[in-house]
Amino acid sequence: MKKLLFLFVFPLLFFSSCEEDGNNATQIPFRPVYLEIDLNSVINKELWNINGHKSFPNNGYKGIIVHKESNNVFRAFEQACSFDPLEECAKVVIDDSNLFMIDKCCNSSFDFTGMPMGGPAFRNLLEYNTRIEGNLLIVENY
Repeated sequence: MKKLLFLFVFPLLFFSSCEEDGNNATQIPFRPVYLEIDLNSVINKELWNINGHKSFPNNGYKGIIVHKESNNVFRAFEQACSFDPLEECAKVVIDDSNLFMIDKCCNSSFDFTGMPMGGPAFRNLLEYNTRIEGNLLIVENY
């Protein structure tokens, strides 16, 4: 009976401890986000072409990077690195090559789906919801 109990209890303890590790990660402080981007405006011309991107620094926690994935598909990412978002220097920017995003503080790199490609980050970047209404791109988190 003790062996049977051990077989059931030990795995529960093991898996619950793994789950706690994943939940103890530093969270990005919540900031309400509602951003309207006029896609026809020349000030947003970086978003006219596929694979174009633009940073909106006064939004989100540390800023938002918007990336045009295809004709009507845009992705918006929080610029706080998913590795240690509270670190002052932890800010994701577009790499000089324009091929990926990087946090030069911890050297984590991310593709334009927000997935980590290298460095210590193992979580995706925080992604905001996007939708198009007429000529406006709406970025929001509620």
